[in-house]
Amino acid sequence: MTVVAQNNECLALGELSEILSTSHSADELLEVWMNWRTISPQMKPKKHTLKRIQLRILGLKYNMNTDNFALELDRLWEQVKPLYTSLLCKVRADLTAHYSEDVVDISKPIPAHLLGNMWLVEL
Repeated sequence: MTVVAQNNECLALGELSEILSTSHSADELLEVWMNWRTISPQMKPKKHTLKRIQLRILGLKYNMNTDNFALELDRLWEQVKPLYTSLLCKVRADLTAHYSEDVVDISKPIPAHLLGNMWLVEL
């Protein structure tokens, strides 16, 4: 799969991922991210179906029905949430120091294009 990215050049998904994981230019990262997002919506229904299948398989693996497994995930999330919150603050501070407050607004989610992974959403 290709997408128009930089300077009207078509790049493969692997090349886009490489740019996201290595570039330190907020403008370049945003351009690659936005161009990928123009073609990726067609994959969304497949991704949601995959997530439902994964949840069902995990529930079966742990001998739980889907509802009980979801409740167990919620319980576990509450246990790791303080660590997640601390890490999120650390990442936000580091990104703000590197890119500036203009790029990483403290009142908004962390821009996903700065996190080096094509598949992430804003945090």
